[in-house]
Amino acid sequence: MTTFLNNQRRGLNRPPVKHILRVALCTTMLLAFVPGCTTNGNSASGNQVNFIDWTAEITDQATPLGLVPGIYRDVAWLDSDRIAFLYASGPDVERHDYQLAIYTPNEGLQTLTFQKPAMCIRGRIALLERLPNGKLGFIYTCSVYHGNVTGEISSLYTWDDQSNSFQELQQYPENFSGGSYAFAPDMTELLQDTWTGPGANQLYRVNQDGQMERLFPDFQSAISPSWSPDGQTIAFVGLKTHLGTVESLNDVTELVHYPNNIYLVDGDGKNLHSILSGIVMGGGTEWSPLGKLLSFGGQYQGIDGLWIFNTLSLQVTRIWSYPPATDWSPDGKQMVVIQTVNQNGVELDVPVIINLPMELYDESRE
Repeated sequence: MTTFLNNQRRGLNRPPVKHILRVALCTTMLLAFVPGCTTNGNSASGNQVNFIDWTAEITDQATPLGLVPGIYRDVAWLDSDRIAFLYASGPDVERHDYQLAIYTPNEGLQTLTFQKPAMCIRGRIALLERLPNGKLGFIYTCSVYHGNVTGEISSLYTWDDQSNSFQELQQYPENFSGGSYAFAPDMTELLQDTWTGPGANQLYRVNQDGQMERLFPDFQSAISPSWSPDGQTIAFVGLKTHLGTVESLNDVTELVHYPNNIYLVDGDGKNLHSILSGIVMGGGTEWSPLGKLLSFGGQYQGIDGLWIFNTLSLQVTRIWSYPPATDWSPDGKQMVVIQTVNQNGVELDVPVIINLPMELYDESRE
């Protein structure tokens, strides 16, 4: 284990924190707010689900990286010494003004220069991911002109740290709005979601030739795919119920706030089943590098948070009081979280490291 991880585990420079759930009760809302107080609910399959809340302990023990507060929009923990951020130095920024930056303990935050393609009028970077090969992936969307008509082209890029260069892995059809994505562990296949309307995303499988196949066409929405480390299982947030035509603002609001499920499906597309229900405005679905654990953000049973779901024991654990940008450490025992802080009346972000309770990932305790 490298110096970076060891220093974080020592709990040095523990900061004052915001958003701590200090006073809470075990309630009838199917959630245990008092640490160590658990209640029971049901999964989407009808099995019993156990609930526990660890937000107070975990938030109290969060360790800052020591970076200057700013706007940290996204994060990807690449390896034990490097974390990638999408960063802007102040609050008055547009989505086009964010920069890629790499944090290391010795050098701090160093920006990367990405040159937009010549055809692009302007563009934006989004959706940082640690790819299965350990490299950084991201979506770049640029505006293009065709006479008087403006279009958008999204591409999936990777950064090669050895040559400090960028490579385009996949270019999507024009006006295909590239959203969350996940590679198979061997990187032979790609899952990609795209926005198709208010509260509606669709999921596609992309093969090595760039051919795209829509998955689950009977779903109203399928979003935020994640491929398990062993390549056997795909997780995503989905809504199979069709709510009819979206024609008004009320229809949009109803669809956005309609409860979704977390679904699991075999890597070959078989054995689709719902495993957890009652998730509103959910996303950020991501398997732990150790497997069996899924993190997701959103409202669960009416409560905001960042959650970890054990797909074997069916325990749901709340680890943060709101859904932040986050990523697992490569060893699956920590997470980096973008924490919101108030600085002189201005809300800014600071990246912090949280240590996960051993009960979450230690199989010998199950």
